[in-house]
Amino acid sequence: MDTTTRAHPEPGKHDSLLAAAVRVLGPHRWFTGVLALSIVAFAWIVTQGSYSFGVREPFGDFYDYQAASLLQGRLDVPEEAIGGEAFVVGGKLYGYFGPVPALLRLPFVWLDVAFGRLARGYMLVFFAGTVIASYLILRHAVGLVRGPGAEPSPFAQVVLLCGAGLGSSFFFLGSRAYTYHEAILGGGMFALFACWCALRHLASPAGRWWIGALACGLAAVHTRPPAGLFALTFLGCVALVLARREPRARLHRPLLLAVACTVAVLTFNGLSYLKFRTFDGAPLHLSRPYDAARLAKIEGKSFHLSNLPFNSYTYLVRPNFRIEARFPWLYLGRGIPGYYFPAAKTDLADETLAFPYAMPGFFVLATLAAAWACVRHPSVRTPVAVAWLGVAPMTLALFTAVATAERYTADFVPFFICAAAFGLVALESAAPRWRTAGRLALGAATLWACLLSVAMALHYQRDSVWGVPEEVRQDYQNLRRRIDTFFGQRPPE
Repeated sequence: MDTTTRAHPEPGKHDSLLAAAVRVLGPHRWFTGVLALSIVAFAWIVTQGSYSFGVREPFGDFYDYQAASLLQGRLDVPEEAIGGEAFVVGGKLYGYFGPVPALLRLPFVWLDVAFGRLARGYMLVFFAGTVIASYLILRHAVGLVRGPGAEPSPFAQVVLLCGAGLGSSFFFLGSRAYTYHEAILGGGMFALFACWCALRHLASPAGRWWIGALACGLAAVHTRPPAGLFALTFLGCVALVLARREPRARLHRPLLLAVACTVAVLTFNGLSYLKFRTFDGAPLHLSRPYDAARLAKIEGKSFHLSNLPFNSYTYLVRPNFRIEARFPWLYLGRGIPGYYFPAAKTDLADETLAFPYAMPGFFVLATLAAAWACVRHPSVRTPVAVAWLGVAPMTLALFTAVATAERYTADFVPFFICAAAFGLVALESAAPRWRTAGRLALGAATLWACLLSVAMALHYQRDSVWGVPEEVRQDYQNLRRRIDTFFGQRPPE
C-alpha cells in the first residue's frame, strides 16, 4: 500500500476543489464576504466582546422555560421565567411573547442541553438569516428589472447587505440578548423570508411559493406580532393582485390565500384567548407592572389614535442623536426635549432615533428611489405597491401604540429592505452620471448608518442598559479613556 499517496493527496485534487468552490461562490463572493463580516460583528456585540455563547442572560431564558412548559402540555410558565413581566390569570403566569422561539428550543430542552443559555446563539442565527433573506430579495429585484439570471452588482450587494446587517436597528438588537430583542429579530427574519417567498409567488403563481410565504408569515406573527402582521398583509396583497389577474374559473385560489392570511393573523388572537381569556394580545389589566395609576394614564389601552402625532414625530422627524468628542462619538439621545404633544397617551417614551437619521440610505431608497423605480420600470410597480400597502396596518399599530423605543424601529426594517431593494436596482440601471452620484450618496449614507448603529449599540450595551456585568462596564470605560487619550482628549475627572 502506498501510504505516501494516501497521506499526501495529489496537488491537482486540491486545485480542483478550490476551483469548484470558486465556481460556486464566484457570483456570491461579495454576499459571502459581507455576511461573514456581519456575523463576526454581531457575534462580538451580542456576546459583549467575549465570543462566548453559552452564557445565561438576564431575562434571556423565557423561551427555555416556555419550551419546558410546552413539553408538559402547558402554556403557563414558572415565576423565574417571567417575574415582573408576567400576566397573571387564575393564579398562573404567562408571557405575551409568541411561542415560535420556544418551539425551536424544544430539542435542546428535551435533551437538557444548555438550558437558559441559548439566547445569544439563536439571536446570531436570526441575524444571519436576515442578511441571507435580504440577499434573496435583492436578487429577485434584479431579475425583475434586468431579466432572469442577472446578478446584482457588487455595490448593490454591499450597500443593501451592510445596511441590513450593520447599519440597521437589527444590529442594535444585539446590544443585549433579551427576550424582547430576540423576539423582534426572529420576527424580522421570518418576515423577510415570507416577503421573498411572496414575491416569488407573485412572479410565478403556478408554483407553491405561497406555502413558504404563509408558513414564514405564521411563524413571524407568533414570534413578533407586528412583523407577522406586515408579512401576512404583504402576502394578502399579493393574493389580491393575483385575484385581479386570474380568470374567473381560477379566482378561488388567490381568494383562499387571502382568507388564509387573515386566519393566520387571527391565530395570534386565538392563542391570546387560550392564555388570557381575552383576544387582546397584551391585556394590560392582567400585567404585573401596570397598577391602577399607570392604567389610568393610558385609559387601560395599548393603542390611541391621539398618539399618531407624537409617534410620527418620534419615528419620522426627531433627530434624537448627538455627536461628542469622546469615544464612540455618536450617541443616541440629544439631552434636549422634543416637541410636546399634550394629547398623547404614552406609557413609555424611550430614546428613539427617527428613520431618516438612523437609516438614511434605506429611507431614501424605500421612498423616493422606490417611487422613481415605479416610473422607470413598470415591472416593479406591483412589488413596490405591495410593500407599501403591506406595511400600512403595522405602521398604524405602532404609530398609535402607547410606547416608543429604539428597538421598535427594527419592526420596520423588513419593509425598508423589501422596498429599498427595488429602489436600489432602479438606481443601478440609471444613466452613468446619475448612477455615479447616487452611489456616492448611498455609500456615504450606508457608512454613516453602520458607524451610528455600532456606536449606539456599543454605548447602550456597556453604559446604559441594566443587567451588564460591572467588569464589562469598567472595560468599556477603560477603552474610552485609552481612545480619547490617543486622540488628545482629556478624560473626564
